[in-house]
Amino acid sequence: YVDITETSLVFATCLEQHGTTIYEGETALHPRRAADVVERHAEAGLRLTEHCGDFTGAPYDATASGGSIFVFER
Repeated sequence: YVDITETSLVFATCLEQHGTTIYEGETALHPRRAADVVERHAEAGLRLTEHCGDFTGAPYDATASGGSIFVFER
């Protein structure tokens, strides 16, 4: 991550094979608070069914989880 501010950051990636760069790219990310994500989805008619801390389905812990995966349904 580069150019980290309170409202955004840039995710930089580079894929190399045998010393040759195959792909380089940057993607701007704009972090959102969990409550804002849930609220905006509710406004669109979606209901939160799960909030996991990783792709194994571990419970979300704001102080320890490496991810924040939301599952919504209509």
